[in-house]
Amino acid sequence: MDKYKPNISVCLQIINENKVLLMRRFNTSYEDGKYEFPSGHIEAGETLAEGVVREALEEVGLIVKEENLEFVGFVDNHASGKHVNFLFRTSKFDGTPKIMEPNECDDLAWKNLDELTLNIPDLSIDTKRFIEMIKEGSVYKAY
Repeated sequence: MDKYKPNISVCLQIINENKVLLMRRFNTSYEDGKYEFPSGHIEAGETLAEGVVREALEEVGLIVKEENLEFVGFVDNHASGKHVNFLFRTSKFDGTPKIMEPNECDDLAWKNLDELTLNIPDLSIDTKRFIEMIKEGSVYKAY
């Protein structure tokens, strides 16, 4: 059997007064025009929590502390190769969200958490998978 390294990403639900921060992908060649949670790939030597903290700062300019992260679950995606996405959430952060990478994101939006459903057409497939997992009361979903 061939050995391979899975592609590992972290995502963060940033919650403020029952709203969640979403960013619209732009110019990335994957799910462009779709909204998703701030996210990114783990770097060499990083823990998942360290990656989430770094991505929050790099993508939306927010300072998040590891001790304020809550693990939500993960999606194991085999549809396009091995890709594992880990989702965390927090309602404790410092700063005001802003687009930090305008070459990859062209909008930030606060969406009502109760209104996040699979029927929203402008959500990324990855975000829809997390929503499906959460609504099922699970911490794991495989595709």
